[in-house]
Amino acid sequence: MQKLRLLTCALALTMSGCLSTVSRPDVLLIGSMTEIPTIQQAYAVRLGQLSIGLSLADFQTAFPEAYVGGQSGGTTAYELNKKTKYALKGDWNPYYSSVQDLAIKTDSQVLWFYFFDGKLIQWGKPQDWPANPDQIVEIRNR
Repeated sequence: MQKLRLLTCALALTMSGCLSTVSRPDVLLIGSMTEIPTIQQAYAVRLGQLSIGLSLADFQTAFPEAYVGGQSGGTTAYELNKKTKYALKGDWNPYYSSVQDLAIKTDSQVLWFYFFDGKLIQWGKPQDWPANPDQIVEIRNR
């Protein structure tokens, strides 16, 4: 009788999801933050095709998911944002929780692409250049 009760309890826990190890394809299960691919790694092939002077039309063909992030003077900045949902393996115990029960976090990485007169003049992470890109454009065009 005791074995039957244990079996019934285990079955009930499994059906409730407590013992489930259901995976979430939209969540990356990682051991540390270094396992999250960088935005440069995720877009390596397409980024490798960029060059200074690339037309805005060619850029938009290569990166249709990029959107206008701002404008100042004659400079237009496009933003490419990569969001990765992740959970740390250390937070996961397959006997007591499912991946759905984890504290799911989001890592967000951004690249900016600056265009002047319809041509790519600079791109990178926001902290890769000074705060005022208009001054850079003005110096380059003199």
